[in-house]
Amino acid sequence: MNYCGVTTLALGDGNTVFNYGSISGGGGSETRPGGIGVEQFGGAMLDAGQITGGYVGGTGVALGDGTLTNAGLITGGIGGDIGSNGGAGLVQSGGTATNTGLISVALGGGYQNPTTGGFGGVGVLLDDNGIFTNQGTIQGGAGYGAYSVVNGGDGGVGMFMAGGTADNAGLIQGGNGGGHRHSLYGGTGGAGGFLSGGILTNTGTIQGGAGGIGSVNTGSNGVGVYLVGATLVDQGGLISGYGGAYAIEFGGIAATLEVYAGAHFMGRVVANAAANDVLDLAGVTAGTLSGLGAEYLTRRHFRQPENPRRRYRHPPRRIPLPFPRHRPPRNRRRRNARHLGLAHRGAHQSRRPQYLR
Repeated sequence: MNYCGVTTLALGDGNTVFNYGSISGGGGSETRPGGIGVEQFGGAMLDAGQITGGYVGGTGVALGDGTLTNAGLITGGIGGDIGSNGGAGLVQSGGTATNTGLISVALGGGYQNPTTGGFGGVGVLLDDNGIFTNQGTIQGGAGYGAYSVVNGGDGGVGMFMAGGTADNAGLIQGGNGGGHRHSLYGGTGGAGGFLSGGILTNTGTIQGGAGGIGSVNTGSNGVGVYLVGATLVDQGGLISGYGGAYAIEFGGIAATLEVYAGAHFMGRVVANAAANDVLDLAGVTAGTLSGLGAEYLTRRHFRQPENPRRRYRHPPRRIPLPFPRHRPPRNRRRRNARHLGLAHRGAHQSRRPQYLR
């Protein structure tokens, strides 16, 4: 094993590697991140064993070009003792990657009485022209929490996209926030997906992580997907916030949610009132969209499907509605709900899944 914080295996064009054993990046220090387990610039790699980033936040695999197939385990390195963050499982800026195994991240570090625990690492970070397919499991790292930690670290995002193209037919899960019953504040649960670019097509499951416990305040639960300036296509999959968190939350840059028959959302789908977000009902199969105006809020644009048989329980004319974070007084909310023909749910939303069937 290498202890110098450097890459253990570098793979270039014309090379093919089959891994049935264990590859670990070199260990780092509090001022130097751990090494990368495998850095791939070309060629082909099949992993049926284990690849691990070096201690103190090393990346498991960095893929710039070539083909990667993971049927084993890829993990990022654990964070260091002084509250440093966990490493990413896979960082992909090009090439093609397929996961049928497990890509996960160890927890963020923080053993020696830091004020704030380290954040969990990102399961998969996709950028530029990368093409990624998930048929297995992707797990964001857990934030660090312990008796001596005042603020638990936040959970890592399951999949962060700044570009590229991804298909999910498996499970993408945000990491849990760190916390302890003697800590003051629990960390926030990681989002299942954070999309700031590119296109993600989902036929599997994406869900946020749980917030960490704390004696003063429990951390917020993670949203299913945070969507800002990107496109999310749900073709019959499930997207869920943890414990009542939003299924999908839009940011300040216009984004598109494209929905096909069979899509399920556990939690609200909430757009940003200041952005021109789009909800696009796609496909040719007849379906019913339930929850408009109650679970789909502040939508600026609404595209109707080409199929004239598509039915709506709540017509699109009822949107947009006021952004739910700026609520009117309770008596006005009740009156507005009656006026719109919607059941008043107060501050607690229904846990019944909203879906297009």
